[in-house]
Amino acid sequence: MKLKYKIPCLFLVLAVVVFLWVLGFLVFYVHHVFIQQVADRTEEDVQENIAMVRQVEELHRQPEALKQALRQMAAEEGIRLEYRGEVGRFAEGTLAPNRFTVALSLPVNDGQRKVGELKIIRQPRLVEFGVGRLINWTVFAFVFILVIFLIGMTIHFHHFITKPIQNLNKRLSQIRLRRRPQPIHYRQNNEIGDLYRHVYAMEQRLDRAYGEQLHMITSIAHDLKTPLTTIQGFLELLASGVIKDPNKQEETIRLLQTKAASMQNLVAEFSAYGKHEVDLIEMQTSLIRADAFFNSIATEYEAECAGLGIGFRAHHLFTEETRLDANPEWLRRVVANLISNAVRYAQTEDLMIHFTGYIDAEMAQFLIEDNGVGVPQAELPHLFNKFHTVDRARQAENGGTGLGLAICRTIVERHGGEMEAFPARLGGLAVRFAIPIAQSSD
Repeated sequence: MKLKYKIPCLFLVLAVVVFLWVLGFLVFYVHHVFIQQVADRTEEDVQENIAMVRQVEELHRQPEALKQALRQMAAEEGIRLEYRGEVGRFAEGTLAPNRFTVALSLPVNDGQRKVGELKIIRQPRLVEFGVGRLINWTVFAFVFILVIFLIGMTIHFHHFITKPIQNLNKRLSQIRLRRRPQPIHYRQNNEIGDLYRHVYAMEQRLDRAYGEQLHMITSIAHDLKTPLTTIQGFLELLASGVIKDPNKQEETIRLLQTKAASMQNLVAEFSAYGKHEVDLIEMQTSLIRADAFFNSIATEYEAECAGLGIGFRAHHLFTEETRLDANPEWLRRVVANLISNAVRYAQTEDLMIHFTGYIDAEMAQFLIEDNGVGVPQAELPHLFNKFHTVDRARQAENGGTGLGLAICRTIVERHGGEMEAFPARLGGLAVRFAIPIAQSSD
């Protein structure tokens, strides 16, 4: 469960558990303790009332003694006695103003004859009925369950949030480019789990970038070393005077010029790649219709492939409502590079290229397949790496530096998409790139 739902749910559970615990405690305490205390106190009051009536009955013929007895019995705070009988009316005791009172009138008898009435007025204090103890125990029960639950939540948060974040910080402090990243695991499917996966993906991207950097240096050194060695050899021959025939000298100079031009082209491609990377950072996008974009590309390459004698088929399942937040010119470069690679490296006489568009997982999918010789399975994961070429001999024959597909991947990723290569159903190579569908503003 996501933390944005889990944490509010935990606090809701806390509130419900505390409420039910306190409610249950109150029901238990009131039923088994409080009611009994009230009953005991009530019984004491009843016995005390009976004793008062008996004492008044004994003294009802002696006004002064009766008055003195009433004064003594009403000496306790919160009680007032009012007698009305044959010998007169007497009232003793004081009551506090604005307090709850309970009045009870009892007959005073002399044998079988009623000789008066004693009115007993009390102002009972709640503490006498155990209300104070009830409140104290209720507060204790509330604090007890709250502390227990908070301790449990602290342990839970430490185990599922604090500790994983600590482990992740430790992992981030140990990132090294010269060490291949090991998978990190977090079982919960929440924001921290997403963070773990993103950190591991970042480590993989850093490792891939470091590997591409090393490969780039090696490739540049290789691509420059070969023509430089040739140029150096021809210059040594010319300088030694071994080549004396003017025609051969001119031919050698032309070869030197060719090698120099090749190196210039190589450096120009490296420079262009760097410029593309910079331009992509400032790339501007706009909302475009996926179907119109697809149809314009299909129309262009249907005519171009027909002129080259190459089969080309295009089909898409986009609707007029399918919008992409993209730069159409940069995406055209991606398609152009993929189709160009199919034409140059397919190595088949009856070349057929299929261009397909459809929607899957909220992404606009663009698929380009051919029926050429394809790419070995082991080479597919490295196909989009900088300066990676499947066959050096084919590269030298057909031109290219191994930067085309790397540029394509950069363009697609800059659009928030992804790119992959796999064996085509036609027997050759299939390359698919996906661009997120723009969400409607309605």
